[in-house]
This record gives sequence, structure tokens and C-alpha cells, in this order.
Amino acid sequence: MDRGTLLLALLTYGAVTFFLVAVIWRIRHWVRMPRSFPLTLFPAAPNRGRVSGRVFRELLTMRSLWSGSKEGWAAAWSFHVLLALALLGHATGIATLGLQHALQGTETQETVSKGWYFRATPVRSSPIAMASRV
Repeated sequence: MDRGTLLLALLTYGAVTFFLVAVIWRIRHWVRMPRSFPLTLFPAAPNRGRVSGRVFRELLTMRSLWSGSKEGWAAAWSFHVLLALALLGHATGIATLGLQHALQGTETQETVSKGWYFRATPVRSSPIAMASRV
């Protein structure tokens, strides 16, 4: 691993660590702040199971936004569903990094099994390699 790659990896891990620590610190700060009066976000339910069910249903369907603005609900709900799908697609791509290249034939299976994802010799010419020769 060369110095540039190592530096990039350290910066990435450092940024993610800083972000997570800052988010946790901020949430702990908010939780510890004194409340001047009780604030009810959801209607009271007889037990924690029902409260959890109502909160979960609100998170999935955004019912309070539906009652306020149907156009706003459609825009917000579709945005969040598409964002979740994009994040799921990225997570899948990162989890199978290297394997997708082997399946496309741009890397050898031996390279993937050893974890050398970026130093592989192509099995056959890929469209990108052919386009770069022109």
C-alpha cells in the first residue's frame, strides 16, 4: 500500500470516527438539557409496545404529513424511499467490492479470493479498456 492510499484510508476513517463521535456527543447533550415543560410528540398509549408501534407506523407512512399536505407527503415519502434504495445499493456494491469485477470478467477469481481488488490482470478486454485504446 503506497503512502497516498494509506493517507486516504486514514483520513476516511478519521472523518467517519469524528462524525460518529460528534453525533453521539450532540445527542447526549440534547438528552441532558433541562425541559421547561413536557412535550408530547405522539398521542399517549397504554404501554411501550403500542407507543413503539405508533412511532414505527409514523416513520414508515408519515401519516401526520399526509393529513397536512398530500403533495408534500408524496414528495417526502418518495424521496426517502429512493434515498433508502440508493444507500442499500451502495452498501451492496461496497460489500461485494471485487466480486462484481470477477463476475463481469474484468478480474480473475484468484485475485478476488486473495483480496487484491485493484491490481488485477483482466481476463478479457473490457469495453472500457477497448475504448481507452482508441
